[in-house]
Amino acid sequence: MNANEIKTEEAKVVNYDDECASVGVGGEWLKLTPGTHKLILLQEVPKPHKRETTIKNEVKTLEQSDILVEYNKKTYKWSITKGITKRSLWYQIMALGKNWKTLTNKPINVIVKSDGQQRDYTIIEALPFLDEPNTK
Repeated sequence: MNANEIKTEEAKVVNYDDECASVGVGGEWLKLTPGTHKLILLQEVPKPHKRETTIKNEVKTLEQSDILVEYNKKTYKWSITKGITKRSLWYQIMALGKNWKTLTNKPINVIVKSDGQQRDYTIIEALPFLDEPNTK
């Protein structure tokens, strides 16, 4: 093997030092339990990215955005799946952004309900906007 082949081969493997240093960078993930929680949205919602997940033994591709939030004076990443209904967490956050014109540093109160399988989120501040007609 010549020097060029070795460099090409090295480019295909993980740099263990870099990977170990990057673990945990960017904060912990927020997992809300049933109840009412006060959060502060720390940024605007980034464009969604695709993620594959298994739901009821079926692989599905979801679109998600990861936003930074403050909860109990600690910063977390909160993953929000792009929804298709007005009751979805995604729509509620989009409605807040549309009406408030910004989400950065905005406090919200989130009610979380769970049946053990699935979580239902209600953002109290979004309730006035959930019955608005869709207009484009």
